[in-house]
Amino acid sequence: MLSVNGKELKTGDNYWKLFNILPGRKFEFLVNSKPSRDAAWTVTLEPLSAAAQGNLAYDRWVDERKAMAAKISGGKVGYLRGESR
Repeated sequence: MLSVNGKELKTGDNYWKLFNILPGRKFEFLVNSKPSRDAAWTVTLEPLSAAAQGNLAYDRWVDERKAMAAKISGGKVGYLRGESR
């Protein structure tokens, strides 16, 4: 990683403090496999809100239970979650 949101990073910089932005704002990273701007590329990411991350974790949990039920029963038993969100 060469820069975060246009701020150049140097060896020893504490770049974690640059990640403290509100959900909805995007991060822009300049990255490369070597410490050079030559042939570097930009990656843009949008952080998740805590609620969105919780929803994704819940969906993964349900998917894992479905897969476990199918594996243990050889596909004869399904997984049913009784309460809705």
